[in-house]
Amino acid sequence: MTASPHPPCGSLPGVFESLGVSQAVATPLTAGISGGVSNVILTGRPKAFLTGFGQAALTYGVGHKVFGAQATAARSFGGGSLGKVGKAVAHGVVGGAFAEIKGGSFKSGFLAAGFSSGVGSRFNTEDWNLWKGTAVHAVAGGTGSVLGGGKFADGAVTGAFTYLYNDVAVLNKRRG
Repeated sequence: MTASPHPPCGSLPGVFESLGVSQAVATPLTAGISGGVSNVILTGRPKAFLTGFGQAALTYGVGHKVFGAQATAARSFGGGSLGKVGKAVAHGVVGGAFAEIKGGSFKSGFLAAGFSSGVGSRFNTEDWNLWKGTAVHAVAGGTGSVLGGGKFADGAVTGAFTYLYNDVAVLNKRRG
């Protein structure tokens, strides 16, 4: 058995990998756990863990497995700008579905996640810092939510997490 590139106590994916879980499963699992814990903290309700887990894992999956560097879906949709549009639409579907599950409207959740993925990512560069990127995506998500009849704050949270579970993870992988 080869040693994991992640030290077991240095990262959650590393812990999973040291237990024999593949990286392809460990990373979205870690995103899900992070999203679940974040959702519990934001809502104060332990049962919110499951919706946070699901939304974070699916958001990561859309960004990395369906339309990301590890996927062929973007190429099958024509790559380039159509791939980015497809990614924004897919993020929108995830955001809309989980907005409905949480008692909001599909439209506001769709626009929040879609705007964050589509509009917000137009401003990403390699030299951005975490706070600046999170703020831009939060504003894009909040704006999308308001345009869909939802609350700015709800869309801002969706937008920020869409960014964190996709663009930041990609930049961190590139930096090695």
